[in-house]
Amino acid sequence: MLLMLEPVKKNGKYETGDKVYSSPAVANNIIYVGSKDGHLYALDAGTGEVKWDYETRERIISSPAVANEIVYVGSDDHYIYALDAGTGEEKWHTEQEIVSLRLQLLQTA
Repeated sequence: MLLMLEPVKKNGKYETGDKVYSSPAVANNIIYVGSKDGHLYALDAGTGEVKWDYETRERIISSPAVANEIVYVGSDDHYIYALDAGTGEEKWHTEQEIVSLRLQLLQTA
């Protein structure tokens, strides 16, 4: 999927390995976005260049959140990851049980 950026300095383009469903998070002039290719990308908002990317075991369709220089993102591998916002280094990850809302709705119908 082609991710179109309109940063302050110039337009940038970056092609991920699959579609992008998550909304980006922006902090300190860096755009963070997940892709169905299982990667979380950190792109320079001024140039569109990749600063780093982090690969999970499954697609990322949730939107990342940034706080205190840490990027938090959930993946379909049932883990939530905490990554250093500047380097992409993993700080920690934890397994979470993810319950499908669609499944719950079907069971109550």
